[in-house]
Amino acid sequence: MRRRFNFFGLNSLTHAPQEDKPPRTGAARYFQVFWENLGKLLLGNLMCCAGFLPAALGISLGLVYENFWLTLIGGAVGDAVAGPFWTAMVDLALRRFADRVDEWFASFRHTLTACWKPAALQGLAVVECEN
Repeated sequence: MRRRFNFFGLNSLTHAPQEDKPPRTGAARYFQVFWENLGKLLLGNLMCCAGFLPAALGISLGLVYENFWLTLIGGAVGDAVAGPFWTAMVDLALRRFADRVDEWFASFRHTLTACWKPAALQGLAVVECEN
């Protein structure tokens, strides 16, 4: 019998966790879902961080060159790009807690493509409040 090492559930990224006992409630439910789906949530967070790279680069370049307009435009464009990634990550986390996702990447990609316009506007509005 061969045992596979399953580091935080990364080996089962395409399948929902199988349970034979009823779900818990309260704080115990939070930690149960968190532990079972840690790999999926971690990869979703890494993809979200990749979406925030244009914002970080635009703002950083504006600060290095001490140019207000480059900072403002770089932040606005970068946050408009980051908005859909943020929305997809939040949707993924909420779906995981509701146990409604079997394939996390397909859900992340669907939310990213379906809601990109309002999420980009939301990201654009956030940068105006930050600056």
